[in-house]
Amino acid sequence: MKMGLSTGTNGLSLTAGNKLYFCNNIIAWGKQNLRKFPWRWEQDSYKVLVSEILLVQTFARKVVPVYEKIISTYPGFSSLALAKPDNIKEIILPLGLLYRANLLVEIASSVVEKFNGRLPNNKKKLQEIKGIGDYISSAVQCFAFNEPVPIVDANVIRVLSRFFGLEWPVKTAMQKSTVYSIARDLIPIDNAQFYNYALLDFGALVCKHYNPLCNECIIVGLCCFGNN
Repeated sequence: MKMGLSTGTNGLSLTAGNKLYFCNNIIAWGKQNLRKFPWRWEQDSYKVLVSEILLVQTFARKVVPVYEKIISTYPGFSSLALAKPDNIKEIILPLGLLYRANLLVEIASSVVEKFNGRLPNNKKKLQEIKGIGDYISSAVQCFAFNEPVPIVDANVIRVLSRFFGLEWPVKTAMQKSTVYSIARDLIPIDNAQFYNYALLDFGALVCKHYNPLCNECIIVGLCCFGNN
């Protein structure tokens, strides 16, 4: 079982064959191990957005009851925009990071005012809304609008860096750009949602920050980290 916190660069593994191997095996792993959450496979961009805000630096299993309470109490942007942040804070108190209460209300107000209560399927316009950055805009595009865009969080960066032999942790803009370029290349056009869910779960459950489960890993055969 691997204990290391970083990946060396004993040889990059960026061939087309390795990329295909990675993508196909992540999807195969997902077919057997994908986690179930109430926000997954939702086509409602409001529900996707709320879930992504709540998932920031928070374990997904803890988000479930809070997400369900918010969605049942405030079923759309219009009702959330009228909510009092203190009432939202009471709901999300078990999760911490209470600034998200104000953020949810502010985002909802912006969506109502600027976009008639509907999130646009446009990355630039999404990022014009205060509080929606690169990651959340990509998540909305992929999970709500089925766009083939990569979802790149800390887990995904770690998995890609380890497998393809990139320096990790990522510290420079050039390193980050390389990871994002690989992430874009890997996206299967016709199966982006499932692939992204699978990759996120794989990073959370198998290719963990500490004590990655290399002995149980479906991609260890060609993994630069697993074969160091």
